Amino acid sequence: MNLFRKISLLTGLALSIVACKEEVMRPNSWPVWPTVSKPTISDLRIQAVETAGTLHGGDSALITVHISDAHNPLLEATLWLTLGDEEMAQQTFALSGQEKELQWHIRIPLLANRQTGQLGVRISATNAIKSTSEETLAADEQVALAAPSFGQALYLYFQDGSSQPLFKQAETDNYRTDETFQWKNLPFWICSALTSDEKMDVKGMVWSSNNNEIQANMPDGMPITLSLTSGSVLKGLQFNTSSFELGKLLSTAIKGIELGPSAYGSPYLFAQLDLTHGETVSFSGFSDITHLINPDFFTPTSSNSAVFTGPDGQYQLLYDVTTNFIYIENTATTYPAGMWICGTGLGFPQAPLQATTAWNWSKPTDYVYCKKVGDEQYEATIYATAGFMFKFFHQRNWGTEEDGRNYQLLPAGMLKDGTNEWGDKTGDVASGTDFTAGVYRIRIDRLAKTISLIK
Repeated sequence: MNLFRKISLLTGLALSIVACKEEVMRPNSWPVWPTVSKPTISDLRIQAVETAGTLHGGDSALITVHISDAHNPLLEATLWLTLGDEEMAQQTFALSGQEKELQWHIRIPLLANRQTGQLGVRISATNAIKSTSEETLAADEQVALAAPSFGQALYLYFQDGSSQPLFKQAETDNYRTDETFQWKNLPFWICSALTSDEKMDVKGMVWSSNNNEIQANMPDGMPITLSLTSGSVLKGLQFNTSSFELGKLLSTAIKGIELGPSAYGSPYLFAQLDLTHGETVSFSGFSDITHLINPDFFTPTSSNSAVFTGPDGQYQLLYDVTTNFIYIENTATTYPAGMWICGTGLGFPQAPLQATTAWNWSKPTDYVYCKKVGDEQYEATIYATAGFMFKFFHQRNWGTEEDGRNYQLLPAGMLKDGTNEWGDKTGDVASGTDFTAGVYRIRIDRLAKTISLIK
């Protein structure tokens, strides 16, 4: 009986399994899974449209690339225009099908302080299964980017449709209004050209405002607005096409004397003043004189006043409207009342700290006026760069000079004797192997026979 029951149970279980298997639904066909693949990128190129070879900010360029995928539809591609390691612009394109000749017509952006280098291209392409390929334009296929040239004039184009010119300043990227300038107190754009009917030519370069910053290539951008402090008189504007800095040329006066044209010409304004040691001198029309004045002769007491610390005398004060530095000198000074430095590798001791001096006496940036600080002691605060070379002179010109070979140069390693191409000492003072660029005081002591560099 037990055996019979076991056989019956096993038979019933077998029949149940067969019945369940017969109830499984079979599809007519299994799904076809996509073949795994990535887009193929080839023939990536950038070329100028209007000119051959070198491109400039504002020029039109064409970027082309071939994208394909043998197994899956293309979904999208993103292109980046690069300048060195920086991205200048990008564009994303929706794609379809399995092959695409992609073209990107672009006007090369003109960016502040980033106008030269090598233009490159980077691309990322994605297919329908979200597989991505990337490619970068080879270095030898990149295109040089050069700073653009805008001719001899730009234009302020005011919101009322009127315009006023800004004229190029020689050997600079600055454009400045002239004596005919009249401030309209209206928003304006800056443009590189006007049409025949005196309207802003949007086909040229247009600078406008974006989030309170001046940007180029924006003819539809917001106009630029200026704010003036109460009592300020705007005499002109200066625009730099490299940095996009817009400077206000205000009516400037020192000790109540308005600055006017100087014998040095542009970009210097001039005032001749009698100054007394210890007197407080007022400056008007300057935003903040703290970083504009020579620390050897002035100690600032506020943003528009300073105590004169030089010896009594009649001085020329020269305001460089390009750098905003105020130079001071007494061109009639000769030894023993004062001394002068001429040479290379030195500059004004205020930011942005640039070496400007030359073996020349034609303008204030060529030389350094030294203050008498003691009996037979003279010094000047300067910015110095490695490789400088200079001499002390008894007058503002060639003539009597101090021979560095007759002096102990201190500290050892910071200063050394200058030499010519044959290794002979020249009497110049030069930078030593331990010297690093920075702001220093240079002092000559004719009694102790030392020339010192003091940090």
